Amino acid sequence: MVEGELIERLIFGDSLTEDKELFPPLLQLALKHVEAFLDNPGLDVGLCIVMPVKKQASQWLSIPLTLDRLRKNYHTYKGEIYRSHEHYQIGDRLMLNDSAVVAWAGSNENSIRFWTKSEKNSSSPEISVKFRNIAKLKPAPLGRKELSTFKKVKEAFSTIENLPAQRLLGINLQGNDMFNKKSICLVGTFKNFQVATERLNINDAVISDYFTTGRISDSGSKTSSQPLLLSNDLTEMATFDGLADRICLLMIDGAGIVKSNLTNLHDIKNYGIPVVVITELSEIEHFPLIADLGLKILDLTGEDQTLISDQVCSGPFLSFKKQLEVYNRFTVDIERCENTALENLVSKVSSISNDESNIDLINLRSMLVRFFNYAASLVHNPSDIEIQQLQVKENQISELYQKSQNWLGESAEEVSDAISTLSAVTTSLSIQPPSKYLRLQELLSSQCIDYIICSRASETAAVESMLNETKCLSRPHVITAADIPRLGPLEESASALVISWLRIKYMTDLINCYRFTRLTLLFYEFEVGFFRSLERQIAQQANSLGVKTRTWYNNGGISQTAFISTDKAVEERLFRLADTSIIGNTVTSQSTEILYTKAIIFDNDQCFYATESHKFYVISDVKEVRNTNIQLNSSRTDSLSPKDIIALISTQRDIVVELIERSADPEKLKTVKYWTGLWKKLIQEHYRKSNRNFAELVSSLRENGCKRHEATIRNWLQDNNQIGPDDDSDLISISLVTGSELLYENIDQVRHCINIMTGWRMRAAEQVMLLIRRQLQRGDIDDLLYNFGGTIVVPGLGTVNLLRINFIDDLYRRQDARYVNRLLNQGGV
Repeated sequence: MVEGELIERLIFGDSLTEDKELFPPLLQLALKHVEAFLDNPGLDVGLCIVMPVKKQASQWLSIPLTLDRLRKNYHTYKGEIYRSHEHYQIGDRLMLNDSAVVAWAGSNENSIRFWTKSEKNSSSPEISVKFRNIAKLKPAPLGRKELSTFKKVKEAFSTIENLPAQRLLGINLQGNDMFNKKSICLVGTFKNFQVATERLNINDAVISDYFTTGRISDSGSKTSSQPLLLSNDLTEMATFDGLADRICLLMIDGAGIVKSNLTNLHDIKNYGIPVVVITELSEIEHFPLIADLGLKILDLTGEDQTLISDQVCSGPFLSFKKQLEVYNRFTVDIERCENTALENLVSKVSSISNDESNIDLINLRSMLVRFFNYAASLVHNPSDIEIQQLQVKENQISELYQKSQNWLGESAEEVSDAISTLSAVTTSLSIQPPSKYLRLQELLSSQCIDYIICSRASETAAVESMLNETKCLSRPHVITAADIPRLGPLEESASALVISWLRIKYMTDLINCYRFTRLTLLFYEFEVGFFRSLERQIAQQANSLGVKTRTWYNNGGISQTAFISTDKAVEERLFRLADTSIIGNTVTSQSTEILYTKAIIFDNDQCFYATESHKFYVISDVKEVRNTNIQLNSSRTDSLSPKDIIALISTQRDIVVELIERSADPEKLKTVKYWTGLWKKLIQEHYRKSNRNFAELVSSLRENGCKRHEATIRNWLQDNNQIGPDDDSDLISISLVTGSELLYENIDQVRHCINIMTGWRMRAAEQVMLLIRRQLQRGDIDDLLYNFGGTIVVPGLGTVNLLRINFIDDLYRRQDARYVNRLLNQGGV
């Protein structure tokens, strides 16, 4: 247990500002509960602490816990220091503290006896050296066998540094680190720990003066014996050698890590290792999963205000305290607007039957949803072009209805009724300003609004143009929901106004990120209904962990009168439908070809399910460049961000493959394709012969040394973009599982060919990017990219779509392979 007097003696400082403070009260409370959990092993399978905001709480909590572990390790295992020297024999020449040569003369549990150089014809004098004076002891080099004098030996240990950890903990850390038998493991990212501690010091000493950290690599190995080990994810932990014997506490930084590594967490829990998950309200979507794990839940979101709103002034935890202050002051205002025609359309759409087996019906319904979401986002006087866009959408919906009405069954009349209301919406917006525009003008002239939040990047220009003609008390910044994580330092007081319904994820994140002290929702009544549904979802997710939801409202809350129906089921269905991007490409349980993909939604509502290894051509920020120096980069899925602009070639042909086949020597290409395809052919054949038993395949690979994540192994099977595994050890594991001597004996040849093919693909991709860049330079780049969803024709490539990313899923999810790595349109593929 971290004794009270220890935490009270820890004065944390910021090396840049030199401000100092004690551990924040809320973190002290969390620490106290972790200690209580660790002092009662076996009572609970784990602990989950739900904080209002966690910032770098996991990293900061790990520091006093590690200091206490260091002290416990010393008192429990200090005998290991003595035993580590037992292999030395009488007379062995040793180097003491890299300074003096001595001869081993014996030892006990408190000290080691050495012989030194004889002087004035006397026998070699013996000296007894306590362990605290020994920083390093090792065999002397072959060229240094002459013993040092008694005086030289004394000088070697008389200047031993009094380390900060020794002063703080009252223990001797000299000699060696053999007493470090147990470690705490913090699972997060290496970078997060670095950011949390790079300016942090304790009692005027940096963290590394107290202890160093070890890293668990993706192969499960660690660097050396340290009291704190860092791991990027639970996959690395699950493959860590000596897991059960070495780890005394597993601290997980966030519920998202649990979500993506659930299988590995179950494996780790089976070892009986105490698990502590630190989460926050922004991860509320994962709370039901945490509840299923059976962890003990500690809710700190409603703690006494004195624990949360500690004095916000300075110190290394300033940003954490600022965010807690925002949490305390956070409120939501609802500004209701009216559009009878729009509400009527939404009511008609909500009446359409929910037949998930009818793809035509699903596509029509999703197009209707996109129509009313777009209409609701207009907070200015629509231009003629915007009215024309609404009319184009009307025509597209009507055309699809005409083609598919014979297949809609009883739903045909419901769809027809909804379509009949579209023109009324367009007309209402063309003859008078939207009520959102009028109310927004009033708010801007009477209130200080720091940010206006749009649902799409394409909306920001129209709002900026409107602001140019508006008298504002203070001009707000116009951003999208995707911009929020990239905003600058947290402000103590900031307000934001949301002009239309966002995606469920963005809306949830906005409420629970505690970036703004006041959030104003400029909503039509149906959007208020969506928000009411979101409230119910948040409450349900929070209640799964026994976490109480808060009251946010300044203006008495939302009216309980439903805008469409008092039937919550109808409201909930429309709420889910409002988040639709492209529907009709869902995974069925009977599907045998499944890939793990991230959904990428573009500003024009097209969708792309991307595998981990898929490469995209990303156009550099056009606001920072001119036509003459447009840059394109090839980026994998995980490197993409919302608002990135993608150049996507409209063809099912693999252009890169074609370029390679046209340029490479045919015989060399044949050889390279043979060796790069061998490992995949072997593992696919083995998979088929084992009746597609994926669990059995993973188990066999694990038994033969493979430590890759299950998603990686599945992509080996099915992702054609995979040239080869990243490490030769994976090729060896595949050869052992499949029994292929050919692969085992030719690992070097396979790796050589993988490198060749990788180089070919990189050069071919560079050719493609050069062709696209040249074509972009011939046009007006601003016009091309302002009109999201625009296209250009590139000789040799065909049509290239220019698409701005609106949303990227956080996780890789199962998806029917037929819809993977392809651009999906409003009506299907």
